[in-house]
Amino acid sequence: MSDSASERGLECPACTAAGLFFDGEAAFECQYCGIALAAQRMVCPTCGAENQEGADLCFNCHEPLSIVASVLNRQGGTGPPLWLRRLRTQVGALKVAEAEASARRFEALVDVDRRRLKSEAEERVRSRERDRQLLFYGAAGLLGLILLLLLILAIRAAG
Repeated sequence: MSDSASERGLECPACTAAGLFFDGEAAFECQYCGIALAAQRMVCPTCGAENQEGADLCFNCHEPLSIVASVLNRQGGTGPPLWLRRLRTQVGALKVAEAEASARRFEALVDVDRRRLKSEAEERVRSRERDRQLLFYGAAGLLGLILLLLLILAIRAAG
């Protein structure tokens, strides 16, 4: 086995043995478990995006598409770990979802404040009405008391 993949000891993704070799055409084959892995994919298995024929990485999520890229990526290639790359593909959707949720929370707070201001305005109207009634009945009572005193004084003066 003078194949470069076998010489480097690439691990099989199925059995993790270091016996994976390239058949020279479009597949890798494990000399231990016998699995054959095709080298071309058009649809990303991670995000489902369609990619151009022969692409090594998905244009959308940057996951390996070909078995060559997958095997090399599994061997500890450069770049961030797979879980981090997957999370990074979700950042845009998370930002949009958070912006929408923030807008909903803000609208709810604005609604609460609007109801508070309306309630305060209604309370001021009720308070003014109570003050007017109190002033009216106080003035009417005072006028009645003055008339009563005048009547008493008139009766005493006549008698």
